[in-house]
Amino acid sequence: MTELLFLKHISQYNAGFIEDGHIYRVKDRKVACVTDILKELGFIDTRWFKPGDANKGKRIHQITEFFDKGILNRESLSEEQNKHLINWEKFLKEYEVEIYRTEAHLYHPYYYYGFTPDRIAKVKGKYAIIDLKSGAKIRWHRLQLLFYKSGIEAMVGEPVKIYDVYTKTNKVEVIKDYNDIVDSVLKTWRSEERRVGKECRSRWSPYH
Repeated sequence: MTELLFLKHISQYNAGFIEDGHIYRVKDRKVACVTDILKELGFIDTRWFKPGDANKGKRIHQITEFFDKGILNRESLSEEQNKHLINWEKFLKEYEVEIYRTEAHLYHPYYYYGFTPDRIAKVKGKYAIIDLKSGAKIRWHRLQLLFYKSGIEAMVGEPVKIYDVYTKTNKVEVIKDYNDIVDSVLKTWRSEERRVGKECRSRWSPYH
């Protein structure tokens, strides 16, 4: 598939996004995002989140984005921030990354959940999703990215690779397996949604 056609397919599934409240909208309806689903099913426990972690991660994402666009003032970075950036640079060079879109707000064509991959790119000549993590590896990261993979593959009709880049440790994890995990989790979520009742459905689901 050509790059133009690949990106055209993806652009058909742009979602509205409101930063305050992290709200996704599709066809004037609020829809769940991947984080909502994983929280509701107990995969993400926010009690373990440390104050300031979200802002730190957001700043690292901003730094790498500015670097990609060639507008970063590197002299303004702290020593720790520069280490994250050096590891991001290594990944871009070693994996021959060509970035197409950064933090695109999208929705799954069939399941209608919202998600935002950090980068949509070509990696070593293959279409891929890249996710940056500035902290430690957590078990639900893999499941989160499988949701992203399911969404992009439903849009373009062919497999894409997933690269999970941990900028603190310079570790890159290539997530290869799928095995209907997302379908199984979504069926559980939909069953839970029906059990909770009409209020939950009207809040999240585009189907009701």
